[in-house]
Amino acid sequence: MSKRYPHPYSSSAPLDLFAAIQSTCVAAITDWDPCAWELRWDVNLLTIIYTGILVSGLVVALISWAIQMRGPLFVSAFNPLSLVTVAFFGSMFLDEALHLGSVVGAGLIILGLYTVLWGKGKEVKELIQLQAHRSAAEATKLDSDGLHSTGAGIGANQVPKHSIKEDQIDSVQL
Repeated sequence: MSKRYPHPYSSSAPLDLFAAIQSTCVAAITDWDPCAWELRWDVNLLTIIYTGILVSGLVVALISWAIQMRGPLFVSAFNPLSLVTVAFFGSMFLDEALHLGSVVGAGLIILGLYTVLWGKGKEVKELIQLQAHRSAAEATKLDSDGLHSTGAGIGANQVPKHSIKEDQIDSVQL
């Protein structure tokens, strides 16, 4: 959707609308009491407003921005890290007990995240080396054919066949 729709941040509005419809249906099925649907000026209303504005609005916009900057791999790789964050802050502020399974799971999530980032960095370095090798090979071919070439090895009107995007090069510097 973000490739075809020119405004990625406003594309979260339909997502939020359908999430609200689904949440309302689930809430109506689970709680039939009309008193439970009353809005009062208390912590419950504050929780609804906080969740609606911060979670639905800002987080979806932040995820859209991250997908544009780094691609969907990084967003999906960092998503399980929220479980680690919830477990950590739950134990710190809500006095919840951390169990061995939570600690081992958090370690595995962090190890998996590190592995994905390491692999992506290695892939981008190999692409950069491949592009440099192809550029040098094209420069040699231009020189041997007697064609004019620039100091960079590639003519002004020529572009390497497999060029790397700048965001892929930036991701090497993690």
